[in-house]
Amino acid sequence: MKSLSLFLISFIILLSSARAQKVLSLKECIDIALLNNQQVTDARYQSELNKITLQQSQMQRLPNVNINLNQGLNTGRSIDPFSNQFIDQTIRFGNYGIGLDLTLFNGMQLNNAIKKNKAAMLAGDKDAEAAKNIIILTVTRSYLQVISNNEISKT
Repeated sequence: MKSLSLFLISFIILLSSARAQKVLSLKECIDIALLNNQQVTDARYQSELNKITLQQSQMQRLPNVNINLNQGLNTGRSIDPFSNQFIDQTIRFGNYGIGLDLTLFNGMQLNNAIKKNKAAMLAGDKDAEAAKNIIILTVTRSYLQVISNNEISKT
């Protein structure tokens, strides 16, 4: 008798807690799943990384400009070679330079790298879309299964 009453009390608590939960629509379930799924997030990040890699490979066609500036000051004592006497001397110096690097031809490596990275970017976009579609189908199937089970339990 005691176990039966304990069972009934736990069953009533379970039913009341199940009814207290918010009922979600299919759209809400899909949005929550897409927001919280690690595979979708990883695919999105990989797609962004592929876009950045493509931009980097396209930027390699641009020239590189380097500017060098160097200034200094030397003070000290030295021997004057003409009078053979010690003199105190301060010498200021400056070195300035600019360089420009431009790749004219490298065996089509830059063009092929850009093509490869563009294809990787498109493939990454398709992978992200496929991951989204898989999650949407899984959530939809589970949602329909829950609805079906509720209808079966009502009859």
